[in-house]
Amino acid sequence: MRCKPGDLALVVGGKLNLGKMVQCIRVFEGDTYRGITGFNKTNPYWILDREVVWKNMFGELIKIDMLPDNYLMPIRPPDDYDFGDELYNCKPCELL
Repeated sequence: MRCKPGDLALVVGGKLNLGKMVQCIRVFEGDTYRGITGFNKTNPYWILDREVVWKNMFGELIKIDMLPDNYLMPIRPPDDYDFGDELYNCKPCELL
C-alpha cells in the first residue's frame, strides 16, 4: 500500500481527478459504500477528506469520497528525513 492514514496525496490515476490534492482518512473495508458495490478487492480503497468524480459501472459520473490506493501518490518526507534547524536558518529573500 502506498498511502498511510493521515497522508496528503496527489491523485495520479484516472483522468477525472488528476492533480487533485486529498487527504487519506482511513482504508475502506467493506463491500458496499454509500450504495455503490463492485469494488476491486485486490486494491485497497481510501476514504478521503473530500469528494472526487468517479465513473460508475453504468458510465455515469458521480461524486464519491474514496479512491483506490494505486490512484494516489503520498506526499511526505522520507522516514529518515531530519528537518533539524533547516527551517529556522533560512536567510530572508533579497528584493531585487
